[in-house]
Amino acid sequence: MIGASRKGDGSEVEGVSANVSLTGVVSRDGRKGTAWINGRPVKEGDAISSAGVPVIEAGRVVIDGKGVRVRETLELESGARSDALPPGAVMIRRSK
Repeated sequence: MIGASRKGDGSEVEGVSANVSLTGVVSRDGRKGTAWINGRPVKEGDAISSAGVPVIEAGRVVIDGKGVRVRETLELESGARSDALPPGAVMIRRSK
């Protein structure tokens, strides 16, 4: 089914569970983008079996009406979210 999704023919991508992880996004000027959802490429305009058609926006993908950032997991039923990195894992040092 991945081959069909790469063609962008509006086909449905199978195998996406109730938890959706966004692992990457490529957007192109004037052309359809691709989102990697649960490790699978989904071309903009293709449907996901449990979440409808994802929409690629600046810095995120809207899945089932909810915005999801790269490296974030969304549980579709409850709306619960989790990041790939635990809170406090990244520190920003300000230079003087």
